[in-house]
Amino acid sequence: MAVETCEICPNCGKQLQVTFGERPTEERLTWYISRHCGDCGYAEEADGYDQLPTEYRDLEIHQNNTWTLQVNSLGSKPAKGLQAIKSTLNLAYDTLAVLKQDLPTRLVSGTKAEMTFYKKRIISSYDDIQLVIERIIQ
Repeated sequence: MAVETCEICPNCGKQLQVTFGERPTEERLTWYISRHCGDCGYAEEADGYDQLPTEYRDLEIHQNNTWTLQVNSLGSKPAKGLQAIKSTLNLAYDTLAVLKQDLPTRLVSGTKAEMTFYKKRIISSYDDIQLVIERIIQ
């Protein structure tokens, strides 16, 4: 989902329209930022991978809430479920040991697109795991 905000135009000092968003793909999380000044015509586009730049990620979360990825069950082969989580989220083994004993539990939180990406990656490694994306009410 695109988010809109305003900044100061570096060219003329007037208001600059900024649109940005992120999208989970098969391989990685991608983002874009588009800036345009209606007064002087200044325009700039940026694209990237992984998380949005911090100031935009914070604004995304402020406008669209924080989301969490929760694991409800590790499925019929818990070791495979834990390995899928570890390889996707780069968690330490001691964290995984606690996680296994404390189901259901939240794995990570962030933007909805981030949670969707992580969920897809984990399920692509092990599809018997039960994951849920939930909005955290603030």
